Amino acid sequence: MDRATSKVTIVGGGLAGPALALCLKKQHGIMSTVYESRSEDDEGGVNIALAPNALRVMQHIGVYDELRTIGYSYEEMSMTSARTGQQLGSFFNGSEQHYNFAALRIHRREVQATLRREARAQGIEIHFNVKLLRVVEETEKMVKLEFDNGEIVETEFAIAADGIYSRVRKHVLDVELQYSGFVGILGMYMERKLLDESIKNFQLPMFCFGNTGMVAVFPCKNLGTEIDMFSTFPYPARSREAWEALANNKEEKQAIMMEKYSRGGWPEFISRVYKEHVPKNLYFNEFFEVPPLERWSSPIGRVIVLGDAAHAMSPQGGQGAAMAFEDAETLAFTIARPNFNSNRPKYLRAWEQHRKQRVAEVKAYTDRNGKLRTPSNNYVMQLVKD
Repeated sequence: MDRATSKVTIVGGGLAGPALALCLKKQHGIMSTVYESRSEDDEGGVNIALAPNALRVMQHIGVYDELRTIGYSYEEMSMTSARTGQQLGSFFNGSEQHYNFAALRIHRREVQATLRREARAQGIEIHFNVKLLRVVEETEKMVKLEFDNGEIVETEFAIAADGIYSRVRKHVLDVELQYSGFVGILGMYMERKLLDESIKNFQLPMFCFGNTGMVAVFPCKNLGTEIDMFSTFPYPARSREAWEALANNKEEKQAIMMEKYSRGGWPEFISRVYKEHVPKNLYFNEFFEVPPLERWSSPIGRVIVLGDAAHAMSPQGGQGAAMAFEDAETLAFTIARPNFNSNRPKYLRAWEQHRKQRVAEVKAYTDRNGKLRTPSNNYVMQLVKD
C-alpha cells in the first residue's frame, strides 16, 4: 500500500472542501490535500443560489469576480399571486447597497470548477476518483485514513467535507439521516423566448403562490436568457429504492407537476411548460437532513466535520452552500491559531458553539420558508398566498 503524509487532509472536493483548502492557504499559509470520490469532469448537480454571505467568502478567497461573470445576479424576489397575477410583495435576496453583494444563481459545477482552478493555482493537490473507505486510526498525534485505491494517508487533521452521506462523520458520531417530509422538482435551462408570452407580465425572479403550492421562477445564465422553475412540497416517505425509481422516471415527475400546476389558477407560462415543454433537465430530490449533532469533532480533536456532513438541511432557505463556506472560513481561522494543536478541544468547542448557533438560526428560517410554500388549511394564510 502507498503511504502519504499531510498536515491537513480534506475528504470531499465539491464546494466546502476546496473552499476550506483555499481559506487555509490564502488566509493563513496552511497547505492541505483534497480527496474527491468523483471524477473531475463529473456533470452532476443543479443550479443553486449563492446569497451575500456565501459570496463574501468567495471574495475573501479571490474567486468572486470570476463567478459573477458566469451566474445571474439579482437582488429582489417578488411574491406573486398565481390566480390574479398581482404582486403580493417583495424582499431582498441580496443587495449591493445593504449587503455589498447581489445574490447569484449559478450551476454548482461552475462554482466547483472555479474553486478547483484557484486551488491548483495555489499549489493545492486535489485527487479525483478516490473514495475514502474508513478512518483507520486516530491518536493524539495523527489520523490514519484508508482510500479505495490502496493509499494510506497519515495526517495531523482529517476534515470531512464529503456531504450528507459522509463516511468520515461515522468516526465522529454515527447518526441516521432524517427525511424532512419535503421533495423538490426542478426544471432547468428552458429558453425564455420559447415560453408562453404571459411570462412578460411578471417581475422575475419570483415565487408564485397558488392554491396547490408554490413555483419559483428564476432567470439563469449570465444574461438571464434561460429560465429555471422549481417547486418544493410535502411528499410521503418512500423506501430508498422507490426514491431512486421516481428520480429516474421522467413521466412520473411530469405527472406530479401537471397534477399540481397544469390546471386552472396558474399563469399560462407555468401551466403550459409541464404539458407542452417538459424540461429536458427535470430533476427530483427528496430532502434528507442530518439531525443536530452533539459534536462536530472527535473527542481527540483530529477528525472534524463541516458543511452538509455536519448539518445538511433542506434547500428551502437557499443557505446550504453559504453555511458550508462560513464553516470553512471560520474553521480555517480556528486551526490557524498559534496554540491550536495543544488546545484543540477548547478551540473546537468554541468553533462548534459559534457555528451551531448560526446554523440553528438558518435552519429555523429554512423551516419557516418550507411552511410558507405549502398549501395551507388556514383560510387566512391561503388567502394571502392566493
